[in-house]
Amino acid sequence: MRDNNVYISTADINKVVGATQKVSEVLDNTVLKAAEIGFKEANAVAPASIYESSGKAIGKASKILGVAGLGLTGLDAMTNRKGWQTKHTIEATVGVLTFVPFIGEVVGPVCFFANLATMAVNDCKGISDTIQDSIDKK
Repeated sequence: MRDNNVYISTADINKVVGATQKVSEVLDNTVLKAAEIGFKEANAVAPASIYESSGKAIGKASKILGVAGLGLTGLDAMTNRKGWQTKHTIEATVGVLTFVPFIGEVVGPVCFFANLATMAVNDCKGISDTIQDSIDKK
C-alpha cells in the first residue's frame, strides 16, 4: 500500500517561517512606510475641511435632486391620462421620506437600489410601476 501523505521536515518548516518573517520585515519597511508617508502627505494637501465642504455640497445636491424627483412625480401625474395614481403616491412618499434625517439616509438608497434591481428583471418597470400594473389588472 502506498503512503500518500506528504512529510515536511522541521528544517523545511523553519526555512518557510524564516522566509515569511523576512517578507514581513520587508513589507513593514517598504510598503507600510510608503503608505504612512502617503497618508501624511494626503492630509497635508487635503485637510479635513475639504472633506466637510464636499459632504455639504453632496448634501445640497441630493436635496436638489430630491425636490426635482418630487416635481417629476407631480408632472407625471398631471400629464397621465389617469391622473394621480397609487404609483405616484408611492414615489412621493419615498421622496418625502428621503428628507427625514436618519430615515431618509436608509430609505433613499435602499429604495433606489431595489428599484434598479426591479427594473433589471421586470422589463424596465420600477417598483411603483409594477404595483400600479397589479392594481390596474384587478
